[in-house]
Amino acid sequence: MLWRLEQGEGHLTATLSSSNLVKNLYVQLEGVEANASDNFFDLFPGEEKTIRWALRAGEAPGQLTWLSVFEACQKNESA
Repeated sequence: MLWRLEQGEGHLTATLSSSNLVKNLYVQLEGVEANASDNFFDLFPGEEKTIRWALRAGEAPGQLTWLSVFEACQKNESA
């Protein structure tokens, strides 16, 4: 999966894309309490999806992390 982060005044956006189907994608931005503008969505091959977080004063966005059905199943198999 590919992503691009852009920070504006009071917000941050992530534009995501993939060459494969990503089912029920959940995206989180460490250090940011606000929820993403969209979550648990399907990302189709070649499609771009942009999501946004409103930032509070003093919030320092950290690493972008994600979880899809594929990763969740892999975690369950190794447990």
